[in-house]
Amino acid sequence: MDDDEYYQRETYRIYKEEIKGIGITSLHYTINTENNEKYLCRLLSLKNYKENSLYDELKKTIQIYHKYQNNNFINLYDVIQGTSNLYILYNYIEGKTLFKYKKEGRNFNEKEIKKILEEVVNALIHLYNNKIILKDLKLENIFLTDDGKILLCNLEKNPLLTQTNKEYKLNNGYINIALKLGLIICKLLDYNDFVSFLKTIKSQSQKEFDLQLINEYVNENILTKEFISKPLSKLIKGLLKDENNRIKIQDIKSHEYFLSLQTKEKDIIRSSTKSTKVELKEDKQNISTSNINRSTITEASNMDIKINKSKNIKEETIITDEAYLIYYKKEREVLLGLIDSFDENEIINNMKLAEKYSKEKAEKDKYKAIPEKKVVVVNENKDNNIKNSTLDENDGVTKEDNKKPKKNKKKWFGLF
Repeated sequence: MDDDEYYQRETYRIYKEEIKGIGITSLHYTINTENNEKYLCRLLSLKNYKENSLYDELKKTIQIYHKYQNNNFINLYDVIQGTSNLYILYNYIEGKTLFKYKKEGRNFNEKEIKKILEEVVNALIHLYNNKIILKDLKLENIFLTDDGKILLCNLEKNPLLTQTNKEYKLNNGYINIALKLGLIICKLLDYNDFVSFLKTIKSQSQKEFDLQLINEYVNENILTKEFISKPLSKLIKGLLKDENNRIKIQDIKSHEYFLSLQTKEKDIIRSSTKSTKVELKEDKQNISTSNINRSTITEASNMDIKINKSKNIKEETIITDEAYLIYYKKEREVLLGLIDSFDENEIINNMKLAEKYSKEKAEKDKYKAIPEKKVVVVNENKDNNIKNSTLDENDGVTKEDNKKPKKNKKKWFGLF
């Protein structure tokens, strides 16, 4: 395979061709060249986040995601920071987002919807118990794997996670998420018509959600469908109520809908018969996926990308690449939540020491012994016989004629 078909970042070969048709953008197939493990890599342009003042939010979301992820999330495996992109690696999975499935016309029965709700609510309760607010929830953030697992995804592209110690802020956040969950159920039951209706009322009333109009539409067009059970109908109505009367996320599992359809462990959602697997042009062998969440980060010493200067270092300061790798290794550990923080001043001082050492070494290299030059000297007194001798570069006299050492000859640093 040609080098221009992939990026090589440390031990990872990241294929440039973007994965299409699964509902997650900027996602690329990735191979670890040391052990042939397969991963997914998401490329996020740092420029977009920095220009829109979202970089700090992005870092916080990645930190929270990595620290609190469980079986209800696509597993974030590693992070590599480049000059222009952030490379986020996930354990390899196959499947599509629910948004992509609905756009393709996939229908879900009530048993499948219950399984989806159960897993999503488990993820939401996990976040709630750790005082983490999920800012938004939609079909694009829910991934259905080919083996029937439901995972949250797409949370870092538009930074959606934040942590708070304020109880009222946390509760208010999940009151809004409960409404979003109700809308998701309606979209799973009647996607095209319901989405068109939401766009219409948004343009007419200038509100994102007009609960009165939404409830009228749902009661007349969705809850009247024969295949919808009464417990599911009650759950939808409870999630679409006003803020004061809406069902709380933490109470959903005890709702009669879940009690009426006890899920057996063997119940899984079967994905469509059409596989979403895409073969790589190379590395076609069947490779098992690593489910082990790394506790340490990959050494950054082999990174073949240029590193940006720290904002705390003056532009005119020239630092070695090795010193930058030390700084960004610490940055990476913070992103992965392995350490809380580090002393930037200490790193910067080490960078300056490295620069000083580099300059001194370069200065010494200038004065290494100069190789002697071979010249030909013709001795005219011996019938044009040619005699080879060596000239001293400094005085031009042959060493044969310069047997006595010069007095007070200057030596450079004892190098020669």
